Amino acid sequence: MSTILTLFFLWLIWQILKGIFKSFSGNSTAKSQPATSAPKNIYTTRPSSSQRTFVSADKVWVPRDKPVIVGGYTIPKGMVYVGKDLMTGSGWGTEAALINPDLPINKTNPDKSGQYMNYWPSYADINPSSRAAYLEWLAGGCEDPNVNMGYIFLYFYGLERRVLFDTNSSQAARGEVDQILQETERLLSVYSSSHSFQSYATRFINVANAKFLKEKLYMKPAPNTSISEIYDYLPVFKLALAQMVADSVPLSSDWAIFLMKSDPESRLRTPGRSNRRF
Repeated sequence: MSTILTLFFLWLIWQILKGIFKSFSGNSTAKSQPATSAPKNIYTTRPSSSQRTFVSADKVWVPRDKPVIVGGYTIPKGMVYVGKDLMTGSGWGTEAALINPDLPINKTNPDKSGQYMNYWPSYADINPSSRAAYLEWLAGGCEDPNVNMGYIFLYFYGLERRVLFDTNSSQAARGEVDQILQETERLLSVYSSSHSFQSYATRFINVANAKFLKEKLYMKPAPNTSISEIYDYLPVFKLALAQMVADSVPLSSDWAIFLMKSDPESRLRTPGRSNRRF
């Protein structure tokens, strides 16, 4: 009897050990074998840039003074991208300034305060209420001085892209540079209270002027600006100075003062500060 019990217990222990061994072997095999494919339901967002077909910028760009209607809002000034599948200048994702007319709009509760706006807004990603407020601002001629600055920047992104990127491949875009710079100057006059926008827009104008320079900058008076704003105008000064050197033109007094103001080691005396803002 004791022999039978002993054999039974040995068989039971063997079955337990065999089950543990199989479990261990199965887990080791699974870990050592790479997955052949990812589950099909992992990615539920938009397809990657490599899987999408993007359009040319000229196809979705609305020229100046050509009205376009989006969601019942008439945008009279144009100068916006309206359509689908416009790639960013960096080649990754959808252009932030692109107005996709198929996206929902909450016209009953426009987000005029911009409380739902992101720091770096994209039309495709902002709240439907924010889209309504943005389209309403565009329909009003981009002139409301109390609008949230996020909407101005969203519009500005399109102007910036048209000049700095589209002009590399589009003759139509190159012919619109002066119009877009005029619009940027107008925006600066309306929203000058925003130091952030003033800085970005001014630098954009300087870069655009450098890229499409058609005049001798030193023929104009040097920018009459405060020291706190001087660095926004340094590209203008560098271009003007380069032109003076190329044309063998001596440094004029107003450009010399501008040079002194841009040097942190220099301090103008009373005669140099007269009739100038500091």
